[in-house]
Parts: sequence; C-alpha cells; structure tokens
Amino acid sequence: MSKIYKPEIFYSDDEDFAAMAAGILFEHFEKATNPLVSFPTGSTPQDTYKELVARYADRRDVWDNMRYLCLDDYAGLPENDERLFKNWLGRQLLDPLKIKNRIVFNSAASDTEAEATRMQDYLDSNGSVDVMILGIGSNGHLAFNEPGSDFDSPTRLVELAQDTIESNARYWGGDISRVPHTGYTLGLGDIMKAKKIFLLVTGEGKADILDKAINGDVTESVPASILQNHPNVTIIADKSALFKFKGPKHG
Repeated sequence: MSKIYKPEIFYSDDEDFAAMAAGILFEHFEKATNPLVSFPTGSTPQDTYKELVARYADRRDVWDNMRYLCLDDYAGLPENDERLFKNWLGRQLLDPLKIKNRIVFNSAASDTEAEATRMQDYLDSNGSVDVMILGIGSNGHLAFNEPGSDFDSPTRLVELAQDTIESNARYWGGDISRVPHTGYTLGLGDIMKAKKIFLLVTGEGKADILDKAINGDVTESVPASILQNHPNVTIIADKSALFKFKGPKHG
C-alpha cells in the first residue's frame, strides 16, 4: 500500500486568491534553477497569471531560465487555433513574461502516437518536472487524465470525457459537436514524478471533488486522489472551495 501524505494547504478570501497564489508560486520560482514547469489553463488560474505578469514581469532572472512544458492540449486542431491551450497560455502568461523555452504538443501532428512518444522521450531524457501546477476538473481529472486513467499512465493521446467536452463547449460558442474529442496529456505517472506539485482550486462548485481528492479513497475513479501519494503537494484554494475541509490550513 502506498503511503498517504497530507498536503500543505493555503487559503484566502475568494477575492484575494489570485494575489495569494501568485505570491506563493513566485516565491518558489525564484528559488529554482532552470526549472521545468507546467502551467494549467482555464478560468481558475487566469487572474493568478495576471498577478504574476503585473507584479513580476521585470524579473528576467526568473523567467529567462524557465522551461515551459505543456501539460495537455487538444489534438486535431491547426497550430494557430487560438483555443489550443499552448496558445491561450501564450497570450495570458508566456508571451507577457517572455518565456521563450517552450516544449509543447504539435496538435496538428498526423502521427499522434509518435507525437505522444516525442513528448514522453523529452521527459525521460530531461528528468522530471520541477514545478507541476495543476487544476482539478469537476470529475476529478488532472490535465486530460479522466476518471479511470491508470495511475501509472504515460504521456499519451486520450478520449475526452463527455463532461469535459461539455465544459469546454463554451469556447466553441456552446456547440458541443465542434469540440475536439481527443487530446494529448502528460500521464498521471509523469505528474507524480514531479518534484513539487501545486493544486489551484477555486469556487464552491469544486468543494465536493476537492474533499474527495484530499480525504477520500485513493481511486482511479477520482484521478486527483493520487496526489495523496505525493510527498510534496501544496493546495492553494479560496474559502469557497474549502468550505467542506476540516483539517489544518494556512490562512
């Protein structure tokens, strides 16, 4: 049986989340040397990225030495599609911070198996991710590792769960039929090899799944529950996301 660890938890009032998260993340970044970092996309980290840009964009000593590794992305879209995660993150964070070293999925690759292998080979050759920043899906997914994903899963092409497709339909004008049904993702096995993991969580709508991930059984039906087996996890959340949590936390 794998050892169970309790994560470090920081929380704030909902309106202060972005400032708190940016400060905690940057403090970790400035201590790292040439770190390999993965950033999530979506509404949860968006204001945190704005804070990082506004407060720390001039810290070239940090950003010039950072390597960005794409966490997940859609498959089958042209490389210039603005909805690709790497392009969204470029606009929100990477371009403003002038992070040049980017290791990303080629979403237009015709040989999807070879593309997943290329990214896995990079990880295997360059060592584990130094700082893995994650969000959590309403079904407990991490990146595109949907419920049922093997805890040892590698980087690969996956079929997206229906609720993930429905959640992302807003980027296609609400038309579910236009949302890609497959995507590339770092595997749970790769995520768990990271030296440091930060999980960003906001909103009452994530309270149930966060409670299951932290306090429930470690089960492949809740992919985020595997984080209980990692010795170096910090959860950064707002009060709304933690209203069910009864354990120790730092305010």
